[in-house]
Amino acid sequence: MASSDNSARWSAKLGELLVNIEMTLLKSPLGALQDTVIDAHHERAARESRDDVYRRASHWFNWLRAIDESDETRAHHLARGAVLPIDPETRFYIAVLLRLVQSFEEILGHGWRMDRSAIIQSRKDIVAFHRGDDARIRIYHEKVVLPFGEELGERDEGVKHFLARPGRLRPDITVVLERPNGERSGFVIEVKYTADMAHVATGFGEALLYRCEYRSDLLAMPKSAVVAPAGIPGLPRDGDEVIAVEWNKWPPRKTLKRLVSWLQEPALGAAS
Repeated sequence: MASSDNSARWSAKLGELLVNIEMTLLKSPLGALQDTVIDAHHERAARESRDDVYRRASHWFNWLRAIDESDETRAHHLARGAVLPIDPETRFYIAVLLRLVQSFEEILGHGWRMDRSAIIQSRKDIVAFHRGDDARIRIYHEKVVLPFGEELGERDEGVKHFLARPGRLRPDITVVLERPNGERSGFVIEVKYTADMAHVATGFGEALLYRCEYRSDLLAMPKSAVVAPAGIPGLPRDGDEVIAVEWNKWPPRKTLKRLVSWLQEPALGAAS
């Protein structure tokens, strides 16, 4: 597999190759050739050529034609070009995020509208779901969202006081639920791309830290989670405030329904 450094430069390398092709056409007799419509005879000749250059050209031609003829194929190749060059760990983080978004979309159903906010410069959330009564669900990726108020949690306050460092905890994914009256609750997710259960256990400890650090803003259940590729045999229980989930069970449908149900419950302090 290519190194992450090489992957980061994939698009620059492609541009260099295209420039070299154009210069070859300009400086050689090939540049004097007239454009013509490619028919079945040309394609067969290229496929059966002894020269690998023609066979590669035939492959490119068919690939580009498939992209032109199908929006679905074009989107597929665009997604592969955008995601595959990223290192496996980052791809797993993105997959966890996208599956979370997709699962929320599936269970919310009628009455909810989804806005993709990643391309809006003034927005921090990746996706926001809106209901007609102003209930909202926002999903953030690697953003400092909690706590909602000005007061820092014990960890961040201690680091600021004793170490004179402004660093804040930055969860991998944060879900913010907002009731129509403005009351909010968070759900925090730590992602670990590893088969080492000791490393996953460290992630579980980080999820526990989030629960303690943001306890006043984590009103729904559960409060935090760690997600890993595999190797987690236990299943979330109703009373668990912190859960661990492997990829093929992520996200637990029951967990999402419990989070969404918080939006329907009476607000704190409301009359009984």
